Amino acid sequence: LSPRPSRGDALLGSGVCLMACLLLTAELRYPKPSISLRPSAGVTLGGAVTVWCRGRHQNMRFLLHKFGNPNVLQDVVLAGNVAEFPIRNVSRRDAGSYRCYYRSKSDPPVWSEPSDPVELAIAGEGPPQRPHSQPHPQPREPTQMGSRSRIHPQRSRQEKVSE
Repeated sequence: LSPRPSRGDALLGSGVCLMACLLLTAELRYPKPSISLRPSAGVTLGGAVTVWCRGRHQNMRFLLHKFGNPNVLQDVVLAGNVAEFPIRNVSRRDAGSYRCYYRSKSDPPVWSEPSDPVELAIAGEGPPQRPHSQPHPQPREPTQMGSRSRIHPQRSRQEKVSE
């Protein structure tokens, strides 16, 4: 017969599980990233702007989402913690509210909270009209896109990768 664990052993085991479970639960979401536009002032039609997203963790996948579009606009895989999402030849269609997220590369992924929104305004034009009652949905995975952007830390250029 094997010895039965004492009541103290059972409580210790429960305490360890409780602590581990609390730590795991606390880690289910990463903190929200910060987001900004460069240049920060309104961009002109045909101009260029870059959306910067800074997370708190290294080696993550960053995703850019525009309000009203259920798909991910750009998907960047980095070794660092800052993603740049360039928008070239800006049109009226690009104006609006953007958020970014980051997530682990593991499966299943651990997502961050969404960033606060940043508004891309076209210089000389009012803000785009949008309903105020709809929340920002979590973006769909980039596998639903035809292509995605990747920034390689070793290279300064960005290349388009077809899926």
